[in-house]
Amino acid sequence: MPRFRFTRRGLAAIGLVATGAAVGVRRLAAPASGPHDPYFSALNAKLKPFGVPALVVDLARVRANAKSIVGRVAAAKLGLRLVVKSLPCLNLLDALEAGTQRYMAFNTTMLSALWARDVATDVLLGKPMPIAAVRALHALGTWGTNTQWLIDTKERLAEYDAFAAEHGLTLKVSLEIDVGFHRGGFAEVTDVAQALKGHPRLSLAGLMGYEPHVAKTPAPLRGRAWSNVQERYRAAVAALKAAGFDPAGLTLNSGGSMTFTRHFEGTAANEVAIGSAFVSPSDFDQEPLQPAAFIATPVLKRLSPMPIPGLEALTGLRSFVMPETTHGLFVFGGHWLANPVSPPGLSYSSLYGRSSNQELVVAGDGLDVAVGDCVFYRPTQSEAVLNAFGDLVVVDGEKPIERWAVLA
Repeated sequence: MPRFRFTRRGLAAIGLVATGAAVGVRRLAAPASGPHDPYFSALNAKLKPFGVPALVVDLARVRANAKSIVGRVAAAKLGLRLVVKSLPCLNLLDALEAGTQRYMAFNTTMLSALWARDVATDVLLGKPMPIAAVRALHALGTWGTNTQWLIDTKERLAEYDAFAAEHGLTLKVSLEIDVGFHRGGFAEVTDVAQALKGHPRLSLAGLMGYEPHVAKTPAPLRGRAWSNVQERYRAAVAALKAAGFDPAGLTLNSGGSMTFTRHFEGTAANEVAIGSAFVSPSDFDQEPLQPAAFIATPVLKRLSPMPIPGLEALTGLRSFVMPETTHGLFVFGGHWLANPVSPPGLSYSSLYGRSSNQELVVAGDGLDVAVGDCVFYRPTQSEAVLNAFGDLVVVDGEKPIERWAVLA
């Protein structure tokens, strides 16, 4: 058979063809831009007059999400507890029309706000509160009578007992149990259940076992991870029963926005905690829920084409090879826990990186947005995002925009 020999010229030609093919494929695969779709176009018209970044909540979508969630939770015969850190606005909590007055709070500011409305509100702490924070809260004067303080160690149990004795209080406590997430809590509750009998000022209210790791476990192992959660939870319930406590009268809390639907298949818990799912940020995507919260921020500057600082002569080449970077928009603010969703085809600039002052997003041809128009981002989570912009800007169809105060 004849032997093939590659010359330098032949190799160079092959390289050029391969490079050209790669560039062609990349250009074909590059995301296109365009105008806002009708939904975001309508939002843009409403929000342009604000002139500053805003967190926008679509109330119609929130209520549709709530109707779906509440209906499924009720069908599973489970209680529903609303997670305040993920929905940090009293008006928003009320707007869900969720048919529950159970809340989960994670800081003293939110706890105080719930107490201010009703000291008898059913509140479960979502994390153990340092006794110094509890003392500071008590000094403010208003004190909740139906709050379940979360206990994760015997040492904290003793601290709360001493505090209760000092102030003549009886405190409800729930035990944080480790159901596989390994963020702390009791691996088994037999000893602490017995210890509670020696603390007459502390009344056992229930258990809290959080299992977000199940959603992040590789798919082939997810079923086993869920089974392990249930085994651990049932063992804790059995230990309490053996110690003389009646589980039927206790709060058995579990769940979360990434895992609450698994409890519909059967669970040791009797209630689920849900927050983010009501506004459906991108980390919590699931059918049939709709995104209901967006960041809207005005475009401050548009550069077309977007030059390369210090290498301006290469701008045209970069735009040819990477057409999705042809146009640049500098927006008001940035570096949020969010990703741009409208107009289409936007992405963060790998050249400039992230910025919390004037963030650059880039796009390809077809971009149809001007200085003063809004760019919209979808948050990846609601916690620490919904209350980062001042008042929520609430839209509801053709009704006038409302502003709702948020909790710090």
